[in-house]
Amino acid sequence: MYRYPEKNFFKGDFTSRQTYPDYVNWSDMDELNVQNSWTFILNHIEHCVDNFIPLKTDKPSKRQSQNGWTITVCEQLKKKYHAWKRLTSSRSYLDSTDYCKLGNKAPKAVH
Repeated sequence: MYRYPEKNFFKGDFTSRQTYPDYVNWSDMDELNVQNSWTFILNHIEHCVDNFIPLKTDKPSKRQSQNGWTITVCEQLKKKYHAWKRLTSSRSYLDSTDYCKLGNKAPKAVH
């Protein structure tokens, strides 16, 4: 689904926007009916928004996997899984302590 870029009204150039109506030829509206006058005004409002209000820039977000977890969380869980595999195959004390340490780090990374 395509998301339209959002406008960042907090960073708009409001001084230029305030002087813009001085350059519009408002006498053109004298011959227009109500509908065309409204269209004329809307076109100038859209022109102001397009030219004086910048688009929001995306924050450099953390990369995310398909399930919504960040890549660092996925890496921690993968390390824990591989430590578990090593522990179940070797049953050594060092692998047990390694698995316990990774088992404590993984839930902290999730939250």
